[in-house]
Amino acid sequence: MLYAVPQQASDSLKLIKTVLQLIASQQEVSQQLKLRVYEVIREASNLSVDKGDQLQIPSHRESISLAVEIRHTKALAQVLTKVTSEDMLEPVMARNVLEYI
Repeated sequence: MLYAVPQQASDSLKLIKTVLQLIASQQEVSQQLKLRVYEVIREASNLSVDKGDQLQIPSHRESISLAVEIRHTKALAQVLTKVTSEDMLEPVMARNVLEYI
């Protein structure tokens, strides 16, 4: 069901990538932006798990694209399981995630 959702733009993860790049380069990022990235990661992780016929409607459109990436890249899924709060979005973690998206 995840793949049936059309993606409007090929850069649907642009905001997420930009925020992660800022974090990776140790620049100041607002807590609100970190929270948004964390919410997308959590939502994408939930979407990437097959739940049969249960329909999930995401709050963030980027979550769909990230969920597809998680399904395609096991290493990305493993890295993202370590993100348990927005405070975990530190430079090393951001660089690790950026390797896969």
